[in-house]
Amino acid sequence: MGIRRSVTETRGFRQDIQGLRAVAVALVIVYHLFPKHLPGGFVGVDVFFVVSGFLISGHLLREATTSGRVDVPRFWLRRARRLLPAAVLVILVVAATALLVLPMTAWRELGLQTFASTFYVENWRLALNAHTYTAASPSTSPFQHFWSLSVEEQFYLVWPFVFLLAAIPSIRRRGHARSRTVVLVTIAVITAASLAYSIWYTDHSRAAAYFVTPTRMWELAAGALIAFVPVRARLGLVWTEALRWGGLALVGLTALVYTDATAFPGVAAAVPVLGAVAFVVAGSCGTPLGQASPLRWRPVQLTGDVSYSLYLWHWPLIVLTTAWVDRALLPLEKIGLLGLSVGLAALSYTYVENRWRALPVRRHASGRRPRRVLSAVSAAVVLGVAVSGAALVVVPQRVADDAAATAGARPGAAAALRGDFATTTRGGPVPSPVGANQDNWTTAHPDCQQKLGPFTGLTTCAVGASATSARLRVALVGDSHAGHWEPAVEKVADERGWAVTTYVRSACPITTVRAAGSTDHDDACTKWNDAVLRALADEHYDAVIVASASYTAFPAASGRSPAEEAAIGYAGAWERILATGARVVPIEDNPDPTAAGIADIDACAAEHPDDLGPCLFRRPASDADPQIAAAARADVRVVDTTDLFCNNRVCSPIIGGVLVYQDRTHITATYAKSLAPYLGDRLAPLVEG
Repeated sequence: MGIRRSVTETRGFRQDIQGLRAVAVALVIVYHLFPKHLPGGFVGVDVFFVVSGFLISGHLLREATTSGRVDVPRFWLRRARRLLPAAVLVILVVAATALLVLPMTAWRELGLQTFASTFYVENWRLALNAHTYTAASPSTSPFQHFWSLSVEEQFYLVWPFVFLLAAIPSIRRRGHARSRTVVLVTIAVITAASLAYSIWYTDHSRAAAYFVTPTRMWELAAGALIAFVPVRARLGLVWTEALRWGGLALVGLTALVYTDATAFPGVAAAVPVLGAVAFVVAGSCGTPLGQASPLRWRPVQLTGDVSYSLYLWHWPLIVLTTAWVDRALLPLEKIGLLGLSVGLAALSYTYVENRWRALPVRRHASGRRPRRVLSAVSAAVVLGVAVSGAALVVVPQRVADDAAATAGARPGAAAALRGDFATTTRGGPVPSPVGANQDNWTTAHPDCQQKLGPFTGLTTCAVGASATSARLRVALVGDSHAGHWEPAVEKVADERGWAVTTYVRSACPITTVRAAGSTDHDDACTKWNDAVLRALADEHYDAVIVASASYTAFPAASGRSPAEEAAIGYAGAWERILATGARVVPIEDNPDPTAAGIADIDACAAEHPDDLGPCLFRRPASDADPQIAAAARADVRVVDTTDLFCNNRVCSPIIGGVLVYQDRTHITATYAKSLAPYLGDRLAPLVEG
């Protein structure tokens, strides 16, 4: 039985692919709504990548082999006509709704996400900001799902040039058969290189690897390979069905057994990708779906038809509803959202996708493209920029207004020591809850806090007195909760002649015990901790100020609780520092509003400007911070800070006219500076000895 044709030569409507699309979008939606029941449903996105690579490459191959050219502008316009109308509609509706549902404190991030989604770079924004792909919560972006659409659009942007650079010259010199081989080899090399990079980068930085285009390109390229590789035209019914359902079984199996802990994409992504490839190839071997196949059922085919719009609508509905009710959704609510998603998808498919798809994309006699398509693309960009710009302009202006406020009338921490916990603030707090996350220590020192990602070496910064004239050499060490004390420590250092070197990394406390995070993050933190402890031993500081978030998760081990394990880890690191001759000075962590049930303390302050009562939260227990127990083990004294945030009963988000928190748990640089005199009085005896 000879080779008869290539997969791409199988033209016409593919019921099997529509069924596969339905399966893929169902996996994603069930995962987003019920992640515990289908923990690996995110593999549905990988199925979409394979299908997109196959269909797009088949179209480009036909054009290249029949006409000897690839009309790239026309290809892009066809993609814009197919994808942009529904996407722009969703972006505008979701952005407008989010402005009503989300607190003003979230507007700046909303603007950035809107901008990134409009220009299809959302995947890079998520990767650079160390996001993880998880179920919806009140703080999740309603545009997070645009990451996969961004990957596909970036693929569409560059993929035609593969044919221009590889296929067209070969066609002109050697004919169509030779050109297929040249392009096939080119795509195979791209697939292998991208897969190798995906495996490597997933091992080094899993969170970022999930989103970036180079780690995903091979999945689209794998679909492209199907369009080129010859297949037997008559494989036989039994073998065709075995290939089809075996491939679908691989996809379903990974959806059931993979979890958020799976190292993904990397090698793990190969299983659902191979399953999708097998399914598509089976449908291209001349044996259509059987009449009784569930994939031919009308509801399944309709789901495949609306799968793009359904993907667009379902996620923002889940996220915005979760933010609106400010709790986990109930099962009936989730089912209701599923129905609403299907309804909106059907409407946008009928009245948006199909209407725009019917527009012709061809050259007119004048050589111009259809003006309606070009106008739509331009309008999409303008509207996306306008919506995102509204948030991006308003928030910085509010922050600038705060900076111009009179500091003398806002005593900050001094009011806490006087017991002045006024529930209203004349003129509003400084900074405003809107844009408060810009009032942090990294604004003044943007390169001094290492972010999440692979460990590539220590990052340190010098503040306070110069090393040559300093009375003491001091290190400030810990995670971002050590960093947010820096504005206060810097003021104290300037006044007392300390030369301070910072060693700060996000989500990495100084410890000898691995925290309970993702493997790649744990590995990076372990390497950072080892490097910091070696540096402290080499530098021979007079004192080392340490601080960490009290809520950092540690695994229970050997019958010990997570809190006990945290204390052991902290004490172990401190004892190594003490062995260098330096004094160790832990700063007690600030009270955590989230532990008291307030998910977004700044949003609460923004929503209750005239009565902060709903935003006050209970003073934490005296042993809430594991550093207290660690201090007893290492025989050091902890700097108590609770009275700088709380009275005998409650803690407040606004003290002395100053906003305390710049996000859910970190304090603002403005408040840190206001408590510097009082923190300095407590630090000095321990630091100076």
